[in-house]
Amino acid sequence: MKTRTKVAITIILALLYWAVSQSLLNSSRHAPATGMTTTQLHAQYEQDNERFFNNRLPKNTIIDYGETDPQYMATTSLAGNTFRISFNPVYAKSERLDEYLLFHEACHIVTWRHGVDHGPEWRTCMLKIDVQGGFREIFIDGYQEKMP
Repeated sequence: MKTRTKVAITIILALLYWAVSQSLLNSSRHAPATGMTTTQLHAQYEQDNERFFNNRLPKNTIIDYGETDPQYMATTSLAGNTFRISFNPVYAKSERLDEYLLFHEACHIVTWRHGVDHGPEWRTCMLKIDVQGGFREIFIDGYQEKMP
């Protein structure tokens, strides 16, 4: 086989590999294997906002699976007047974890004037959710025994 043919085959295979990997990466950003869809996350955010945050969270918050840094399970950012909660599809694989991460990131929004940190105000926000039973619902009451 000529060198030119080998190079052409290598380039074609590399392009195919790239196309397939991009397709898989993009699809995982929108719908993780077993976690919540972005539509479900928005609905949960709205319920949490009403129940735990007295509707203090902005209604125009964007929620997506755009976080790709392996150091983060989810992040919150602010662009103009719009918050964005980005989940990492590598980690967001269960509804319970997604619900916890949503609380975690919502508390960053509530305490945003202090920056994205886990200081006393953020911890107070998380404790208020706990006192209202939010974590109990996720981690204890959310379990249901499967009947045979």
